[in-house]
Parts: sequence; structure tokens; C-alpha cells
Amino acid sequence: MALPVKTLIAAATMLAKDERAQRVAKSLWDKGKDAWDKRQGGRATTADRPATAAGAAAQDASGPTQSGWRRGGDRQLRFQDGQTGDLIRFAYTDEHGLTCQRTVGNWRIVGGQLNGYCLNRKQDENFAVDRIGDWEELSLQADR
Repeated sequence: MALPVKTLIAAATMLAKDERAQRVAKSLWDKGKDAWDKRQGGRATTADRPATAAGAAAQDASGPTQSGWRRGGDRQLRFQDGQTGDLIRFAYTDEHGLTCQRTVGNWRIVGGQLNGYCLNRKQDENFAVDRIGDWEELSLQADR
């Protein structure tokens, strides 16, 4: 439910006059900034991260497997333009260096991008191929 703009302006005006609310807001801001700075300081620099997805896959191949997953790191990642598939699961590193697992259906490679329906976000997404690591194509049929 969206609040009317006049209500938001009235609330902001009241908070701007309240010294206690300002101290609380500053405290929250400072704690959030400290947490963000701590998070940024713990991140690997771009020089520390593998430059290619194949490098990331080779680096992760020695790690333990997660239950129910087959590791895709033992094969070299080479996507071809126009390549398609039904379902793929991979580790994706975004532009900020954060890595997450993504599962994408009805995917295809177009111009260095993997386009498909992301089952995590439940919407169409584009992923840079060079940021994809540790991937595996999943079967749509149940294992018996």
C-alpha cells in the first residue's frame, strides 16, 4: 500500500524537528555505513578474482560438493553464441564481487550474455558469460 505524498512530507517535517529522531537516524546510518565498509573491506579485489569463468570453475573443482549437486567445474566452460538449453545452474559473480547460485530455464547465449528465465528472481535475466563459473546443465526428468 503506497502512502500519499502529503503524509510522507508531514512525517518527514515532524522528524526533522525532533532531535531524538535525528540522533536515532544518525545512529542507524552510522551502523549501516560501518557494516557496509566492513563488508567492502573483506571483499576480494578484481586482481584476486579469476579473470575467466573457466578459471573460476577450475579453482572451485577441488572444493567439496553440495548434496544433490554434480560439480560442473571439471569441464571447461565454453559457451557458443546461439547455444541454448532447458535448465542450467551456475555460480554467478556480479559487478560488485558478490557470488550467488542461479538456476535459469530456457536459456540461450547471445553476444556474450546468457539470457533466460531466472528461477531465483522469477523474471527474465541477462548474465555476462565471463562471470559464470561452476556450472551444470540440469535434467528436466526426475532421476529414478
